[in-house]
Amino acid sequence: MANINEILPRGIVREYMTSPILSVYNDATVKEVANFMSSHKTSVVLVKNKTHGYIGVVTDNDFTHKVAVKAYSVNTTTIESVLSAPIKAAMARCLWQMQME
Repeated sequence: MANINEILPRGIVREYMTSPILSVYNDATVKEVANFMSSHKTSVVLVKNKTHGYIGVVTDNDFTHKVAVKAYSVNTTTIESVLSAPIKAAMARCLWQMQME
């Protein structure tokens, strides 16, 4: 069996970040967000609302496990229905390492 450190990515958080931050508003439809992610060639975007700032994150995984499985309408379902929350933050200089518990 392979060593977990050989399989999982490691690096500095800033190496995985983009500037500006890619985000969408919580009232965008699933289709709008999928198009946004596709056009920016990203698998993750932050979700914000107009009063509280960033409220969650949407990943390709959310589309697979929530939208497709539950057969949500991509034209009428808002992204707030499928986002993952809360957001977990890390300092840009910290070492990012996924660990198996």
